[in-house]
Amino acid sequence: MPFGKRFALIILVLVAVAAAVVFWLLRKPADDWRLLALPDISSQPLSLRIVYARNPRFADLPEAQLQNILQQTSVLMKQHFALDVVFENSNPVYVEELFAQLPEKVKQRRQSAIIDPRNADQADLARMRNELYEQLVSSGNRQQNLIDYARPYLLNGQAVNDIASLSRALIDTHLARLRYWYEDKASDGKPVIDGSPYNQWVWWDSLGYGNLPYDVVITNQLVASMESYDAAMHASLRGGINGGTMSYSRQGRYGGYVFVSVFALLNDTDMLAGLRDAMHYTDEQIVQYAAATLAHELGHLFFHYDH
Repeated sequence: MPFGKRFALIILVLVAVAAAVVFWLLRKPADDWRLLALPDISSQPLSLRIVYARNPRFADLPEAQLQNILQQTSVLMKQHFALDVVFENSNPVYVEELFAQLPEKVKQRRQSAIIDPRNADQADLARMRNELYEQLVSSGNRQQNLIDYARPYLLNGQAVNDIASLSRALIDTHLARLRYWYEDKASDGKPVIDGSPYNQWVWWDSLGYGNLPYDVVITNQLVASMESYDAAMHASLRGGINGGTMSYSRQGRYGGYVFVSVFALLNDTDMLAGLRDAMHYTDEQIVQYAAATLAHELGHLFFHYDH
């Protein structure tokens, strides 16, 4: 082949390879996180596979109450989102069965995000304070409004006078209230947080990366923990207690899955009673609050709404 033709062929090959690389780079995000497309909700009713994941160490949610929660959630979804939602019930599972869905490689990769409140690394705490500070500054709320909202629930609220001191007080409150569960006892006489992984929000946030066959999980498990990412003021005020989350799920009918924890509604520990002004929730309030939480999370699932 004459040199000119060989040179032209080499140039064409290089151009083709370069184009392929550029195409791949444009399609591949800079990191492992990918944007989730909005689900198709044009065909209604929207059917969600639901399961109750129970831990026998804690107060249980009766079946009749669970069904009332689902019925009220359907009403709220119609009222606020104009969506017809129905639930496909599955037999209850133990929380350890649910966690068996977690792939080992996911656990290895995300373990470092978990912060032990009894031995917290100062660098992790500083990162959480900075993240909270940035969130609060960019929230669009007036500084004094944020301080007034948080102060009654902070352990040292009187020392708060700006966003920086508010961020510090939030992390201090988060740590102290989370440590409570390492001392408070469950029905078996062992601490509520007993060394098992079921309280860790990181793992609940990760369940969808396994073979999770549900779109909604309702649990009586306490989900309370501290992580090096996704800090939030309302969670820190409660000592890391998480009432619900919408996360990615590769087997989710609508691209994600939702969990709701009713632990804080069913149990009357000293700390929980203090956070709700010694109020005991009636059966009707438990249904209303759990349904409102579930509807909130389904708003994230179907519309990708922010809070």
